Amino acid sequence: DWERETPIKFNDYFEFPRELNMEPYTVQGLAKAEGIK
Repeated sequence: DWERETPIKFNDYFEFPRELNMEPYTVQGLAKAEGIK
């Protein structure tokens, strides 16, 4: 909490995929998305 300058604990459950595809964020992936070779 930035106003009170106190930490907040979140008890929410977070789930992430087993595999993360980072290809769209690479130079090659961005070039492919823009149609550049």
